[in-house]
Amino acid sequence: MYVSCFCYNTILYRKRCSHLTAPELSSEIAVITIEDKVYSTATLADDFDDNHVLVVISNAASLAKLEYKCEDFDEINCKSIKNLTQTATNRISAKLSGTKETSQRSISSEYVTLSNVYNVNTEEFHQVLSIELAEPGKENVLVAIEKLIQRTDVLYAGPNYIYQIDQPEDSRSLYRIDPWDAIDAQWAIDAIQLRDAWDLATGGTSRVAVGIIDNGVDLTHPELVQAEGSRASWVIDLDGERQQVTYATDSSGHGTKIAGIIGARTFNGGIAGINYNVEIVSLDIYADGAQTSLSAMLEAIEIAQEQDIPILNVSVGPLWDNGATALLYAVRQYPGLIVCAAGNDGQNLDAVLDTYPLCLDSNNIIVVGASNTDDDPCVDSNYHPDDVDLFAPGADILSCHPMALCSSNNCTSNHHYDYGYHYGSGTSFAAPYVAGVASLLLSMYQDQVMSYSAVRYHIINGVDVCDSMIGKCATDGRLNAYKVLSSHIMNAYHEPYDNAYHQSFCWCTGWKLEWHTWIDIGGMQYCSACGYLAS
Repeated sequence: MYVSCFCYNTILYRKRCSHLTAPELSSEIAVITIEDKVYSTATLADDFDDNHVLVVISNAASLAKLEYKCEDFDEINCKSIKNLTQTATNRISAKLSGTKETSQRSISSEYVTLSNVYNVNTEEFHQVLSIELAEPGKENVLVAIEKLIQRTDVLYAGPNYIYQIDQPEDSRSLYRIDPWDAIDAQWAIDAIQLRDAWDLATGGTSRVAVGIIDNGVDLTHPELVQAEGSRASWVIDLDGERQQVTYATDSSGHGTKIAGIIGARTFNGGIAGINYNVEIVSLDIYADGAQTSLSAMLEAIEIAQEQDIPILNVSVGPLWDNGATALLYAVRQYPGLIVCAAGNDGQNLDAVLDTYPLCLDSNNIIVVGASNTDDDPCVDSNYHPDDVDLFAPGADILSCHPMALCSSNNCTSNHHYDYGYHYGSGTSFAAPYVAGVASLLLSMYQDQVMSYSAVRYHIINGVDVCDSMIGKCATDGRLNAYKVLSSHIMNAYHEPYDNAYHQSFCWCTGWKLEWHTWIDIGGMQYCSACGYLAS
């Protein structure tokens, strides 16, 4: 099975309903449990590794047995087992044993996260296991899948699919622009009202971490050195084995461009990132060069949960076929926000879903299409009235590029702008605008804990509606950073203030005055919101 990966199709297709009701700052994860078995359709013609099977354990069994060993799977010849949802398992174990330090920890003063203070949901807990077979062979993998799916405690068994990178050529004509103040070349800054948003937040004193699941990020770039934090970079191979690295290399520049959009050093004569004080965490799922795997993606999500990374940017996109079942359960147990590129096929996603009918349905996902300078969807951007949430700038986006790949100022790449800076186009570069704004929003509430549903609510409702986007995405609009940050999360209680106003408390600005909502009761004017009776 060969599927295009880089910048083409989003990883997380799903059918879902929009959730636009205002959430609380912090809430327990609530998703719909799927307990029906899903049968793999894998064949020998598919591309998967020859010695691993991925297994999703039912909720009841996951709670009853928190550690699986090889002897628990005596119907197959098992060599080793790796829990790809170990962090969730640890937190569930702590909750069941009454130990709150692990399952509900207090927020640190240095970093802002979503997942370090949350209530794990036992009803939605499913272990996802990677079982290594003692006898490799694709035939053995398929036989093991057949045996494992017969177990009452197994909801899904399938192979570790392998995917190839197919990086598209840039359609830009070959040229090179002499450098000027690069911030002026970033048209998206004004398109999403980012300068006004910076009046409200620039990253705060505490750092929000954003994980970039991609092919590495060059954090030695002068624009990105300040974005390195205490969390390490990781490289993950096809078997889902992780390796901690001091610096993650970026062989194509793709991940570094995404990092630059989110967190490049601002007002230093170069480009401007969205968040002045963000922490970038590289999760390189292409340790094996041009290939990645389902296990690598699952391990990247596990690292993000383990390291308390509240936002993930996913701008790589194979269609995961029915292997998405394992991914679905991992995503649902990740208590953060996943921002995904919609893909660059220029298709209504219904056409894609006809080919790959198994889609993810998780409320912590935002899917982003790409828009151009005219506020139209880019011709190559995928779209759908439900499955794409909003658009963001994605045409001719100027960002960082690994300096080692620009061997001199005479770099001949079609993307080239200047030494260490390239252009890029596509939904890959629209998604990080949303991820970056989400990190700014979290930084405003650094003394509180904002759930992913609250972040998603503000982003979904903070768009500029555009005629050309009506019917192309769920919001009919394009990201507006200022609207996202300037909307308030108010408590439900309204306190009388005077004859004209009542007040309620917003976590970002303190008390806010609002007009009374008058109703007539027996000739008296009564405020239905706060109970104030006009004198």
